Amino acid sequence: MSENKIYKLLNETKTNVAEYEEVEVTHFEKQRILYNLKKKNAPSKKYPIFILAAIVLIIFGSQPVVKGAVHSFLETIRYSFSEMFGNQEDTSHTVISVNQTAHINGAEIKVEDILYFDRQILISLLVDLEGSSEEEHFLGFSDFSLSLNGKTYTLASNTGSLIDEEKNIHSVLYTIPLDDSSLSEEITMDLQINDLVLYYFDSVQGNPPIEGTASFSWNTTLSEMTKYLEKYEMEHSVKTDDMEYQIHSLWTHPMISMINTTFLNESGDYQLIELRGMDDRGRTITFNTGNHQVTDDQWSMNFYFQEKYSDITAKELSEADSITLQFYSAGHPEGTGATYLPYGDPFTVHLR
Repeated sequence: MSENKIYKLLNETKTNVAEYEEVEVTHFEKQRILYNLKKKNAPSKKYPIFILAAIVLIIFGSQPVVKGAVHSFLETIRYSFSEMFGNQEDTSHTVISVNQTAHINGAEIKVEDILYFDRQILISLLVDLEGSSEEEHFLGFSDFSLSLNGKTYTLASNTGSLIDEEKNIHSVLYTIPLDDSSLSEEITMDLQINDLVLYYFDSVQGNPPIEGTASFSWNTTLSEMTKYLEKYEMEHSVKTDDMEYQIHSLWTHPMISMINTTFLNESGDYQLIELRGMDDRGRTITFNTGNHQVTDDQWSMNFYFQEKYSDITAKELSEADSITLQFYSAGHPEGTGATYLPYGDPFTVHLR
């Protein structure tokens, strides 16, 4: 049968799409499917061996070729802060894009974007273990150091999640506290990470890391990092049954907003706390606890705005005239039960 007749038969074929179940596909899954299709349908060109040898000689001279270019999956996809935070609106243009990849013994790491908040750098990464998520799970890096204009910071906290079970790809958010001495207008950032720390589900010999080093470097400016950022002083104090919290400042950004608090915690017990309220138009707002740093008994904790528990988006919050908040705490209950109770008086922050 000729090729034209095959196309004619295909064009005449009728398909009842109503018979098929509608399946929701995430943006990330669409990118993975598109990548696989492009990979499978990539044109194949075959050249005589002597022509290939001549091409290699012209490009590389007499130097030996150690390894050919590997087409990276992470290079073809995008997993922005908007998707990481579960935002409804894509405000990726408001962050600093890095978009660099490196490898550590078969595992691929990609630095996506950075955000600046209250002398803190937030770095989003993707990690592709290229293995089964049923066998191994990514926990973090043994060393994570960020250098700004030559000053190195090694203290960092991280949170992460598995975003693609089939390819075992993890999204990771690192938060690095800074000091003002490194924040000149022109900024060079150098990131070095060592050894991937994994958890092996069926391991009887412990959890050996994937050893190696990956380095990244990029330039930016303080003006670019703070272009969409606004800070509002609060200095509000709240007492609970066994704790006193100092609420210092609110930072708003179209991508995510954050409230910084400090408190003494001599017992070291983790506290279940939230900030709830509404904006000037009566739309509900929720801030949940995120990362924290501990110095002796002094805790510093960030509350992050949560779109999924609010009636407005992060962008709409950054454009509000004012917000009124109430502090809630469930203490440190045992087990899974938790009852949140309000503490202190509601307080208002004027944004305009």
